[in-house]
Amino acid sequence: MTLAWLTDIHLNFLRPDERAHFISELATADFDHLVITGDIGEAPTVATYLEQIYYSIRRPLSFVLGNHDYYLASVDETRTDIKALTDRSLPITYLGEGSVVSLSSTCALVGHDGWADGRFGDYVASPILLSDYLLIEDFQPSSRDGSRLSDAAKQERHRIMTDLANDCATALEVSLAEAAVDYQTIVVATHVPPFEEACWYKGKTPHPLMLPHLGCGATGDVIRAAALGHPNRRFIVLCGHTHWAGTVEIEPNLTVITGGARYRHPALQESLELD
Repeated sequence: MTLAWLTDIHLNFLRPDERAHFISELATADFDHLVITGDIGEAPTVATYLEQIYYSIRRPLSFVLGNHDYYLASVDETRTDIKALTDRSLPITYLGEGSVVSLSSTCALVGHDGWADGRFGDYVASPILLSDYLLIEDFQPSSRDGSRLSDAAKQERHRIMTDLANDCATALEVSLAEAAVDYQTIVVATHVPPFEEACWYKGKTPHPLMLPHLGCGATGDVIRAAALGHPNRRFIVLCGHTHWAGTVEIEPNLTVITGGARYRHPALQESLELD
């Protein structure tokens, strides 16, 4: 079977005609299943874009959400809107709901959003203020004018980041364990790279002041544990977020592929041929 992969397509940056052209082009590609690893649009539009993609390709679609997909709303509100879409009996699956999607008799797809949790690099010293902290409602109380870079604001943001990342990791751990029972190859879709080595930036690991905002150590821990606990299983992680492409082998049976992306130029990353 052929699994096509999109990441960081940011369809909200396109004009309506550009967006329609890109979505119609997807329908001409040769694949059996499409997976999207986040940053599809923003909270008010992401469900609409997913529906438009499905009705164009008319093939099963699975996805996780990226940080931009929560912009202009809260995490809970966004996921409620997504659940309304996935409850409509269409072959559209939000992997963050704990689904194990069977791609073939030997291959399954699982995943979750992941969330940058500040575990890589030097979060305390980092002066970076992401738009996440201003545009996602869960972070806004810690980012009011006058206190955005204070120690207290940074500590509160770090608590929220950690809680979100841990929630994703806990759910993913369950899906990985379920998939490993019956499938030889397990594809893991996540938005945020789960290992420092996979946080590609200009072909290398980024500066320690950038790293805290680019990787999810919590999901990395559970993915590595699953791979070490099932050495006869093959794990392939697909992620995005950094907009720079690279591949790294974390364990002999664990490969992480980070997708590249350019704003206003969405494109298929690749098509994976799976048994």
